[in-house]
Amino acid sequence: MIKKFNEMTENRETIQIDKEKLKVIIFDDTYEMKKMGLLVNGIKKYSVVEDEITSADEEDGGGEHEVIIKRTSDNKYFKVTYSNWDLNYNFARDFPEHLTEVFPEKVTITVYK
Repeated sequence: MIKKFNEMTENRETIQIDKEKLKVIIFDDTYEMKKMGLLVNGIKKYSVVEDEITSADEEDGGGEHEVIIKRTSDNKYFKVTYSNWDLNYNFARDFPEHLTEVFPEKVTITVYK
């Protein structure tokens, strides 16, 4: 079974989030999470469950990422897309500031051997 995330449902939650907080969540920086209140009693408020590189450039090492993040308080899933091409230079302009809810959908794949 493969878990896919369905974006076709109309009633999706969107979360506005500070770019710095989102970056800390995506890069799993537990030290900064604790400082920002995203880690309470050793439990992360958000955790990355999937990080898929949707395109990449081998010359400069950058890529487009589609990330699924789980909110642990209610087990809801959210999607965000970002680019890590020259992230230090383009962070303020290009890094996203919102998460959009997605819903897990189980898909069965048959493989013949």
